[in-house]
Amino acid sequence: MTPVLQLLAAIVLVTYSNVIVKSRVGALGGVDQNVSSVNLLLRLVADQLIWTAAVATVLGMGLYVLSLRHLSLSVAQPALALVFVAVPLAAALFLGENLSALRLTGLFVIALGVLIVFLSA
Repeated sequence: MTPVLQLLAAIVLVTYSNVIVKSRVGALGGVDQNVSSVNLLLRLVADQLIWTAAVATVLGMGLYVLSLRHLSLSVAQPALALVFVAVPLAAALFLGENLSALRLTGLFVIALGVLIVFLSA
């Protein structure tokens, strides 16, 4: 797997993890429910989907580390910032979160910055 594909896979895995954690927190003890923080954490530890998110995070970071064998840190780390674009987009798509025009503009600026870094490498 090429270093760029490793980074892209890492971004997808970390995005998956974020969306799963947010959805499970809501399902197991969201703001509207009267669940203590300790009880929520215990529910999360026992939840199978939370464990898939944990594995996805570890695998994603592992792929990121492997990409560092071939990419400079000054390229790989900014590329990982695409998580800051992918997570809000996935939250809007899968969780129904709202993305205002201003927020979408910010996501575009982040993506543009990552593209500039990649093109300069």
